Amino acid sequence: MIRERADNHAASVGGVVIPTGRVGFTRKNGKMEVLAPGRRRLWHPQRQMVDTFEVNATNIQVGNWTFVRILPGEVGLAVQEGKPVLLDAGRHLLVSPEWRYIGTQNVNNDEVSWPEVPALKVVRVRPGKVALVYENGEPQVLMQRQDPYELLRPEVR
Repeated sequence: MIRERADNHAASVGGVVIPTGRVGFTRKNGKMEVLAPGRRRLWHPQRQMVDTFEVNATNIQVGNWTFVRILPGEVGLAVQEGKPVLLDAGRHLLVSPEWRYIGTQNVNNDEVSWPEVPALKVVRVRPGKVALVYENGEPQVLMQRQDPYELLRPEVR
């Protein structure tokens, strides 16, 4: 019997084993909780194991949580209460229904847009160049600069 359970540490000692490089999630009374790697015991009778994921996953969706990892060289887009929000490189926690994750694009593209949010365009004007856009039918010139321009149509004030 010991040989049969040699690789099942949770059964021999009790609890749940979260392997190194993974993260676990539990739910208790509808509230999500995070478990670090190691042996974990779920003492509360209403606390249930939901799932485990690779720590370095770029998108983890569990319950009403979405963990997004935007890699260097990418820009992400999420919608918060109907308004687009650009996500810089790093990790972000988006809690629905307030947040909805859209996706990522290459940050070095001269023009970045997402089909899910057609009103938003991110335009980068490189040194030695200018961009021409129309605002309310009037031509506007965008001069070169380090940071990209975030153009939202119709303009939100």
